[in-house]
Amino acid sequence: MSTSDKPPTGSVLDRYIRDRPKAAEPDQPIKHSCFTEMPIAVAMLDLHLADGSRLALPYHYLEAIDFTLSPASEIKLTFPTKSVQIKGHNLHPLYTALIGHRVGRIDAAANQQFGKTESSAVTNITVTEKSRTSS
Repeated sequence: MSTSDKPPTGSVLDRYIRDRPKAAEPDQPIKHSCFTEMPIAVAMLDLHLADGSRLALPYHYLEAIDFTLSPASEIKLTFPTKSVQIKGHNLHPLYTALIGHRVGRIDAAANQQFGKTESSAVTNITVTEKSRTSS
């Protein structure tokens, strides 16, 4: 491989790979401040809401993931019967892990210190039932 075939060291991909938290063992979960990233794809997404309730949704029903940066970070997950809105800041690592179906758990308000830090923080998770239409 010649030097021109190597990826540039300052590329966007390098930045996200370099800044990822490391797991203690290669096959162990990576614990972020507000979510747990699994080393392999998982079957269910476990949501821990601020009121203490929990909801698990199957990834195979996930239809879309929308990520919005402005005015604040927001991720919208679309399922056939539910819509999940996740608000917080620095949610790009969460979005990236969701795309790979590697998020096992998301905690709303897990970190009460919401200062603008470099770590991700989920401030709110809202689950909305979709209306069922008869055909």
